[in-house]
Amino acid sequence: MNDVEIRLTAVDEASGAVAEASKRISSSLDEVSDSQTRVAQATEETIAPTEKSSASMRSFTTGISGVATASFSLYGAVDRVNESEISLDRSNLMVKQSTKGVEDAERTLSDAVAKHGADSDEAKRASDSLSIAQDRLSLADERAQQAQENVNKSIMSAALQVIPTSITMIDSLSKA
Repeated sequence: MNDVEIRLTAVDEASGAVAEASKRISSSLDEVSDSQTRVAQATEETIAPTEKSSASMRSFTTGISGVATASFSLYGAVDRVNESEISLDRSNLMVKQSTKGVEDAERTLSDAVAKHGADSDEAKRASDSLSIAQDRLSLADERAQQAQENVNKSIMSAALQVIPTSITMIDSLSKA
């Protein structure tokens, strides 16, 4: 048999195309990677101001809430002082009226004794009226003293409350 000689010549035409495709794929992957990096940076740049804005709004809301709370607290303190002073004025008016009632009852008793005598029915009624008027004056004096103590307590409480409430208000304003 004859030796058959086969000569095989292969031309590598695909290697160049594969190398070119590989370069293009590598270039495209680099572009995708760069795009992802830019997207990540843009996302960070968008999130940071949003978080700052959210934190700023939270601080503002908390600050305004603190100012409102402190304002209502100061208003309440002033209102309590005002109410206790009104009560004191009413009590002092009752003392004044009761004092006048005692003076009138004393005059009535003096007139009854002068006209009818110390043992007369008129003098006894006038004496009873004087006793009732004196009891009313005593009660009015006690109420006036209690009302004055309430005024003093409400003023002291308001004074003690003003400084911390003012500090809270100023701090809250600085946050708002």
